[in-house]
Amino acid sequence: MARELGPLAITLDIIMPREDGWQVLHALKSDARTRHIPVILLSVVDQQDLGYRLGAADVLLKPVDRDGLLGALTRVAPQCGRILVIDDDPNVPELVGQWIEGEGYRIDWVADGAAALESLSRQPPNVILLDLLMPHMDGLAFLDAVSGDPRYRDIPVIVLTAKTLNEAERAMLQERVRGVIEKHGLDREALMQEVRRALPACKLELGGV
Repeated sequence: MARELGPLAITLDIIMPREDGWQVLHALKSDARTRHIPVILLSVVDQQDLGYRLGAADVLLKPVDRDGLLGALTRVAPQCGRILVIDDDPNVPELVGQWIEGEGYRIDWVADGAAALESLSRQPPNVILLDLLMPHMDGLAFLDAVSGDPRYRDIPVIVLTAKTLNEAERAMLQERVRGVIEKHGLDREALMQEVRRALPACKLELGGV
């Protein structure tokens, strides 16, 4: 499930049947697909030193209270959303990353629509920033591909384009995407306004099971 879902964090009990928490922690930290996920160990005995040596981000003693768990989650997993930037210009994700630093979002980048479809199959993002003019598979072809797939068609898409759009093109895009920003007018405030419309502010909460 960790490989499939790519969670912001994992809370892991130590004493479990069949495979204990130490074995699970070792497996998570040995796998390139999961080693970046922070793990919070839950233990009935104080084994902080061993937990940290094996790669745990935090170790909490049972019984765990709500404030303690929320505090640990806030410390180890501040990101609240994943943004996929699809653009053949590497300067764009770098600029976006600078602008959203401290906002609680993680940036991933691919250079064309085909690579984006592969990325989506591994881990769908919370929002997509999409260039229109790209090699291999351009932005419009990518939109055609995802709009027909029930797994991805509800992911908000914000178009960033250097193309000067006419009224017909802008109207067509606005039926299919959350927002359209032309690159020559791109600034931090315009981008963050669209991102916040697509991604609500981060708030860690504990709900019922």
